[in-house]
Amino acid sequence: MKLVKALIVLGLVAGVLLAPAAALAAFGIDPGKVYIDNLYPGAQAEFPITIYNQNDYEATFVVTTRDPDYTAEDEGYDALPYLEWVTVTPDRITIGASDTDEVLITVAMPEDADYSGKKSEVWISFKEEETPGMIKIELCSRLFISTRVEEPAEAEPEVEGEGAVGITTDAGEPVSPEAEPVSRLSPWAIVGSVLGVVIVGGVVFFLLKRRQHV
Repeated sequence: MKLVKALIVLGLVAGVLLAPAAALAAFGIDPGKVYIDNLYPGAQAEFPITIYNQNDYEATFVVTTRDPDYTAEDEGYDALPYLEWVTVTPDRITIGASDTDEVLITVAMPEDADYSGKKSEVWISFKEEETPGMIKIELCSRLFISTRVEEPAEAEPEVEGEGAVGITTDAGEPVSPEAEPVSRLSPWAIVGSVLGVVIVGGVVFFLLKRRQHV
């Protein structure tokens, strides 16, 4: 009987581990994709990304730039080899419950850069700093940059954003996601999920066997 109780407790723990990620870290970003065209040596482009904290508590988010997990190769984009061109201000931001705030993304191409006529992609990563539980969520805004050979006579770099990522509930005005979500679960989430399935399966198997012998 004690063994049965122990298995039931473990099964409940497994259920907690299998809780939806949104229940542990509810937030979204907008836009989910940003295109910068006509960037040339010495030019700079800026744009904001809005963070929607959909939790019922104040949360701190860490924002970084990183290499993409994949790129839009069919459109000619490769990973940007100069992450230092892209900066985030601030790179750590605290947002109240059910509130929103912005970070500013700046892309600056050095005057002596030898990187003209290229199409590159970099990701802007957003993570909640201290997410409760084991499931960690990462949302990314995909930044697409195309560069010119020289400074154009009139046109400045053009910035255009589209879509949203990870917005599932009201946070100010409702937003319908148009971009494909880019998120990542931590290895602990995967291990916890597998362990939970094994434990729940063991509980069910044990109870069925016990019933057969009664």
